[in-house]
Amino acid sequence: MNSQFLVFFQAKNSSYEKAIQLLNSYSFKVEAQEDKLIVRYDHFTFEVIINKAPYVLEEAQEIGASSPYQEAMNLCNARFEVSIEDLDAALDEINTLMSLQGALQDASKGYLFLPWNGSLSEPYLD
Repeated sequence: MNSQFLVFFQAKNSSYEKAIQLLNSYSFKVEAQEDKLIVRYDHFTFEVIINKAPYVLEEAQEIGASSPYQEAMNLCNARFEVSIEDLDAALDEINTLMSLQGALQDASKGYLFLPWNGSLSEPYLD
């Protein structure tokens, strides 16, 4: 099972600083490193990076094709890539995982993609 989820967004809508602010407001402990964030809550550890490589836009377009979010996904040129240390445990404690996903969506106006089930969700905030 893929142990990563993605939050696609327009690069202008977020940054590591904005992610740190939102994650802190959701009671996560965040350690900023040079090119990633280490996010902890209880016994869970997640690694968060922002990827702005050219292929991110292409993948966003592929994932968004024929979805209700196609138009918005066609503009997503960045994404948070969140590695989950223990996906099975995180899924068992789904509230923590959902809080992390929501915080990153709020920090970016992003579209959540769950590779393990192919789910694509719109942002909660406008």
